[in-house]
Amino acid sequence: MAEEPKDNRFSNYARKGAEARLAELMAEIEFIYRTFPQLRGAQPGAVAPAASAAREARPRRKPKWTPAMKKEAADRMKKYWAGRRATSRKPAGRE
Repeated sequence: MAEEPKDNRFSNYARKGAEARLAELMAEIEFIYRTFPQLRGAQPGAVAPAASAAREARPRRKPKWTPAMKKEAADRMKKYWAGRRATSRKPAGRE
C-alpha cells in the first residue's frame, strides 16, 4: 500500500477543514437571514436609512463657553502653572 506524500496529506486536511468551516459559516449566515430577513439583499456595511437620517438630523453642537467663562479658566490655569513653576524652582531639601 503506497503512502501519500506528507504535503499532499496536509493539503487534503486543510481543504477538508476549510470545507467544514465554510459549511459552518453558511449555516450561520442562513440563521442570521432567518432571524433578520430585512438583511437579505442589503449591501455589506450599508447603514440603515433610519440610522443615517437620525445622524444627519442632529444639529452640530457648539461649545457653551462664554467669553467670561474662558477668561476665568485662563486665569485659573495661569495661576496653576505659576504655582507649578514656583515649586519646581525651589532647591531640593528646603521647604
